[in-house]
Amino acid sequence: MHIRKETVSTGKVVFIRVNETAQGGFTLHSGNIPKGTVIEAGTVVYVKEEERLAIVKAGGNTEIPEGYIPLGLLYNDVVVDENHSAGVSVVVDGTVYENRIPGVAEEVKAKMPKILFSKSF
Repeated sequence: MHIRKETVSTGKVVFIRVNETAQGGFTLHSGNIPKGTVIEAGTVVYVKEEERLAIVKAGGNTEIPEGYIPLGLLYNDVVVDENHSAGVSVVVDGTVYENRIPGVAEEVKAKMPKILFSKSF
């Protein structure tokens, strides 16, 4: 199963400010996520830098494979599709509304020091 980039109107503004995204983007690998699942902007993106591959904990993905590290947050919503893969942008420097994104563990936040998690709405 692959992922395709698609504009999804969730009605939520997730980022207060985006200062930088990862250059060149990453190809998001869907893993066990069911077709049609929307992966929300602000989801933590784990990457394998040398291969430019990314994966997220969402849908059926509960484990992150060895060699992947948290890089930043998904910039746009994406939809899982069985026929496509998608290049995705990853925010590596910016400010996000923490209450509007999927939960992020403190130890993961510590590995993304340039992202500020705002408690405001």
